[in-house]
Parts: sequence; structure tokens; C-alpha cells
Amino acid sequence: MLIDAIIILFNFSSTFTGGGLKRLIAYLEWFDNNGGAHFIVNHRIKDLPLDNKNNTLYYIDSSKIQKALNNQNYLVDIARQIGTDIDLYYSYGIPVPYKVGKVNWFHLSNVLPLIEHSGHGLHLLRSIELKWLGVLIRRNYKNAEVLSAESNYSLSLFPSNLHHNLVVSPNGSDKEIKLFEQSIDLKINDIAVIVGTWFKKDLDNSYNIFLELQ
Repeated sequence: MLIDAIIILFNFSSTFTGGGLKRLIAYLEWFDNNGGAHFIVNHRIKDLPLDNKNNTLYYIDSSKIQKALNNQNYLVDIARQIGTDIDLYYSYGIPVPYKVGKVNWFHLSNVLPLIEHSGHGLHLLRSIELKWLGVLIRRNYKNAEVLSAESNYSLSLFPSNLHHNLVVSPNGSDKEIKLFEQSIDLKINDIAVIVGTWFKKDLDNSYNIFLELQ
């Protein structure tokens, strides 16, 4: 299925590692094989061996001040370069500042901006940054028609009175999905898996929860 008649702009400009990068690479591969799309990406992935024949990539380096002010002036410049109306704008974890496309999609990539931070091992500055990001996300719900998150729990963090289309959109891959669909008789051990390597994964508290669940 070719989608070259549809103009899609993805914003992954805050993504350069982890599950977000995995999602980005999967999207790049799929869309490149199906007509191409426009991708705003982080300058730190510029050296990755990405083979894009049909996709158009725009590399962005936003400062912390620009992020704090939700300054996304680059969107205006990129829209001008595209030169035609954008049918779908998809933003991965970045508040949608205005109606960029005919349909605008915000994906919640991290629940921490929308929850209390006590007991999560975050230092004060990072906690303030996340709380402010939560303010920006809430302010800009009005600019999106679609809201998505990686689990039903994450989706429940959006206000219940919103009239958006809500979508559960987990990170993963076709190989992983096929693996879980297989009926395999496995010996089950007491194992706890904390996905990711960032300090916010809070290994100490995660281990204590594991002990309580045993």
C-alpha cells in the first residue's frame, strides 16, 4: 500500500535512545517501504546508518530553554519546506503547540509528567522539568484529535472528559508480537523485569515490589 498521496509529518525530535528510538526506526523502515513520510528527528541520531530512499528527515537540536517555552518555531519552517497541507501530524511525547496538520496525534511516551513524583528517585530539577512538561501537555490537549499511550493505565492518565480518539500504542516489534502469540510450555520462575536503564526506573523500589508480590 503506497501512501505517497498522504502528507504525514512525524516529530521524534526528543528521541535518541531506548524504546522511542526503537519505535522511530520501525516507523522509518515501514514508511520508507510504503511511499515515504516526513520525520523530524534528534540531531544525535545523525550518524545512525538509516537507509531512507523515500522518507525526508529534518534534524533538530532544541535547547532546554526552547523546550521549556514549548518553542517549536522549526515546525513553521518545515511546513514551509514541505510546501503543501499536512494531512497527519504525529508528535512523540512533545506537546502539540497548534493545529499543525488536518489531524493531529499526540503520543504520551512517558507517564512521569502526568503523575506525582514522590518515591520515584528523581532529583529536584528533573522533577520540576517533568511537572512543567505535564503543564504543557495539558495546555495543548486542545490541539490534538488523537491521544495515544503505551498501555491502558497510561491512557487512563488523560482526563476522562476529553472527546479525543484514544489509542493504546505499545512499543514493540513484529518479532516480539509473533513470539508472544506462540503457544509454548515454559517453566515459570519468580522473575522481575524492569524495562530500561534510566535512573527513573527506580530499581530499589521495583525490587521491593517484587518481594511483596512473591
